[in-house]
Amino acid sequence: MSIFVEHPTDWIGIPYFDKGDRWERPEDWARELIEEIVVGQNLPRRNRVSQEQRGIVENIFVMLAKSVEEREASSSYLRLSDWYGPLILVDLRVESRHSAGTISIEDYAGASDPDAIDPPLVEPFVTDSGLVGVRCTRHVVPDPAVPGIIATVEYAWEVDETLVRLRTASYDLIEFEQTLPYVDALATTVYST
Repeated sequence: MSIFVEHPTDWIGIPYFDKGDRWERPEDWARELIEEIVVGQNLPRRNRVSQEQRGIVENIFVMLAKSVEEREASSSYLRLSDWYGPLILVDLRVESRHSAGTISIEDYAGASDPDAIDPPLVEPFVTDSGLVGVRCTRHVVPDPAVPGIIATVEYAWEVDETLVRLRTASYDLIEFEQTLPYVDALATTVYST
């Protein structure tokens, strides 16, 4: 059994990098992706602000691509509204039920997070393919010594003996609320075969 995300066209999947692949390094992928964005948006190449911002966005793409494994993601997806953001990063994690233990699907999505400021909002969530799971939205203080609140939404499903979680988070609470419809649209495309 395999889990897939058929992401909407305004999302970008971060590929795998290896010798012999189309992109052997994240830098190669990010550079080509930036060129595609420039062509697709018909933006001027010599505009100083655009060149500077292109470099910033390219570096962010490289950093996010290099940290997929560190974030323990099975795959990751990006959505860039324009050169100045918002940039949404969503990670998909797929693991066996055995490795996750007896955790409930709600807790797998973060329902019992001890760092949550208020009780998390847990709602049923069904994908377009009919996978039934939950959506958990919460606000957490990641480190009491550092000021800041993170808003996060996680979607979780149990399919046969597999647990699936899709997650995003943001320090910008207003931007988080504005991007939720896009993340919901991505989450509805999760399916299994």
